[in-house]
Amino acid sequence: MEIAENRKILGSIKRARKKWDASQQQVRRQRSNLRRMIRQSKTEMWRRFSTSTTRDQVWQALRYTKPGGQQTRKTLGSRTGEVAESWEDKAELIKEEAFPKPLKGVERKAQEEGGEMWKKITDEDIRVALFDQSVKKAPGPDRLQFKAIGLLWEWDSQRIVNIVKASFRLRIHPQVWKEAKGVVIPKPNKPDYGVAKAYRVITLLNYLGKVVEKVAANAIAEECERRRLLHDGQFGCRKRRSAIDAVGRLMKRVKEGWGRGNTAAVLLMDVKGAFPHVTKGNLIKRMEEMGFEADLVRWVESFMEDRKVIMSMDGKEGDSIISKKNSVQAEWLHQSGRALSEPSETPRWRITPRPASIQRVALYIAL
Repeated sequence: MEIAENRKILGSIKRARKKWDASQQQVRRQRSNLRRMIRQSKTEMWRRFSTSTTRDQVWQALRYTKPGGQQTRKTLGSRTGEVAESWEDKAELIKEEAFPKPLKGVERKAQEEGGEMWKKITDEDIRVALFDQSVKKAPGPDRLQFKAIGLLWEWDSQRIVNIVKASFRLRIHPQVWKEAKGVVIPKPNKPDYGVAKAYRVITLLNYLGKVVEKVAANAIAEECERRRLLHDGQFGCRKRRSAIDAVGRLMKRVKEGWGRGNTAAVLLMDVKGAFPHVTKGNLIKRMEEMGFEADLVRWVESFMEDRKVIMSMDGKEGDSIISKKNSVQAEWLHQSGRALSEPSETPRWRITPRPASIQRVALYIAL
């Protein structure tokens, strides 16, 4: 109970820290207290286990002391029946499965000049983007964790502010932030781990690059909300909206249909690969048509170009590999991609949220 209570206290102090109602020293002090309590609890539980263990439980205790691992099988098969045995061949199979080739889109280049989005970015926008990052995320290829970037903000916040603003002013996302570490882990509860599709790749990016992405995400989201660019049925990746709201609206429509004597049916669809399949040309074209600042559009184009990944599997890292796809898995990209097309609506059926830009669709039909 004491650990749970201290976790709640730490959470409240962190929330207060974001509003400048608490200091970083208070966060550190409470985090240190929580960690000390956890260590003491683990030590006490291990002492009780070791003193009361039976002969059969000794070997179980030995397994606890061995480090775990996420190992792939000695051979992996592809969808086409190809079998890979070497580390390089297995990494290539998994890469092709995790990073499929993009759909063919329009050819479009962003404007090189114009735009003043970078002037609208405030120091507070950057601070919020920085401290909204999860401290539990693993670091990227530079191995700098959130704590290091947080200390840099305390010591010299203006340096981070200048870096972020320069990225948008120059309309580039530096190449060093486009390189990700791709950690291969098995998907849970798969019947056969001898195939490449039974594994997923977790991409780890550098923290400072994530801060710039978060600033872009917030700018795009705020512009979409201010100008009402998103469909009213869009609930994902929007503030003050949740899956509960989407279900509530769907239930309301069903009950209204019943009240009119209609038969209501709901078809739920999961669009495979929708999240990472926003093509660069289509997105650039749509953002320009929607009137986004030219410097923001050009930065988006730079962000999506020349992506690289370092595959990490079975305790070994490979060389940096150029990703052949033009689409990127990123929260801000998914937000803006939702505004790519208008939904078709008639009095007889509705689609919520918008098609061709989402991962899950609920189709309500009143008969």
